[in-house]
Amino acid sequence: MNSMAPMARPPRAPRALRVVLVIALLLLALVAAAAIAAFVGLGHLGAVPISVVIDGEEITRDLDLSTLAPLHRALLAGALLVALLVLALAVPPALLAGLAMLLLVLLAIVGMPLLALAFVLLVVVSPLLLAALLLWWLLRSPRARRTPAAAPKAEP
Repeated sequence: MNSMAPMARPPRAPRALRVVLVIALLLLALVAAAAIAAFVGLGHLGAVPISVVIDGEEITRDLDLSTLAPLHRALLAGALLVALLVLALAVPPALLAGLAMLLLVLLAIVGMPLLALAFVLLVVVSPLLLAALLLWWLLRSPRARRTPAAAPKAEP
């Protein structure tokens, strides 16, 4: 006799969960690549025409981002990445809300007059509808009147 029992396979994650995990990993790789590209790109920028003025005193003129320390460039790249992520998450719902409001306004502008027109048409045509209903009621085939069946008598 074979004393070895067949090994049970470990349970696999559902297919949908695996797909979500793969998509999440791909998006994480995309974010990392964007952060690295922003970090490298900030090093190649020349003088940016930005001037910082505090209380009337000019602090910087023509900010040169290529002279930033690597940690400062990394922080700036991270801040840019977070700003882009916030925009990517905030803009589509805002656009959808705007489109929903536009559809509601169009429904109110076009739908309400059409509903009022349908109601007026129903009131105007209602005598014809009542006449047609009466004609149908008079011409329909008469149904056989049913008499309640008597219960069978029990024999002694």
